Amino acid sequence: MKNQRMIGIIMSYLSAGISIITTFIYTPLIVNMLGSGSYGRYSWALSIVSYLSLLQLGLNVTFTRFYSRLIVEKDEQGMRRMNGLFMSVYLFLSLVALIYGFFLIRYCDVIMIKGLSDATVASVKNLMWIMVLNVALTFPFSLFQSNIVVREQYFFARLIEILKHVFNPLLGIPLMLLGFGNYALAWATTLITLGTGIAYMVFCFKKLHIGFEFRGFDWQILKQILSFTSFVFLSSAINQVNWSVDRMILGKISGDTAVTAYTLGDNLSMYFLSISTIISDVYAPKVHRLVASGHHDREINHLFRRVARIQFMVLSLII
Repeated sequence: MKNQRMIGIIMSYLSAGISIITTFIYTPLIVNMLGSGSYGRYSWALSIVSYLSLLQLGLNVTFTRFYSRLIVEKDEQGMRRMNGLFMSVYLFLSLVALIYGFFLIRYCDVIMIKGLSDATVASVKNLMWIMVLNVALTFPFSLFQSNIVVREQYFFARLIEILKHVFNPLLGIPLMLLGFGNYALAWATTLITLGTGIAYMVFCFKKLHIGFEFRGFDWQILKQILSFTSFVFLSSAINQVNWSVDRMILGKISGDTAVTAYTLGDNLSMYFLSISTIISDVYAPKVHRLVASGHHDREINHLFRRVARIQFMVLSLII
């Protein structure tokens, strides 16, 4: 496990580095090929549809907490039931995302970027449909990803992340050259979501041998899950508003070109934020297992301090 965590940290930074380098090369190329207006409409639509991700309610974090307890207890049947319970919830949320997405697209004219022609408005709505489909696919696949992370199989998890960063331009650029415009970006993301989701599924069934049981749910556990999730959801909702509402307002008031300029600059701060959580994300499953095993707070606090010091040193070097 210790080696997996070290591998996870190293590959996470490698993934972040590849993502940053790829974006610095790929994004200017996109803007030149599509034009600032077209890319601005894509960024604006993405910021609106991203609110649907709030439906996830922080379930990934919740799954890690409760599944870690079952791993410590070696409760195989409990793990199968937990997988079945979360998969049922995720499939329901996928349906809800599609329904909410329909109404969001149907009435998005209220917050639409100003000065767009009817043809452009229709194009933006079609773009949003592709993004809504991507969000709906993300929910059930995220359960398999969570199973990989909670068992600390970081090499495979981070390898998939690296491949996602690499294949995004490899798919997006040919599609743009074929004349798909900003649809190319949305379709590339959706195809990658589908491909990585299938990879997660195969790894979970073939390597981890996970199972599902859709009966005999412990409704008392469900109440605890909902109680814990509500606080995670509140934090996610606040973060989503803080980091997405700016583009929505800017697009409504200043237009799509302004959104492009703002997005390019805002990417730098988003990269810095993502780098700050790499180490703590890798250690999260271990913390949950320490709590489930009844370890003293002193040991857990020591781990917190050690991780925080490493984070501080890394971020100081980067900034």
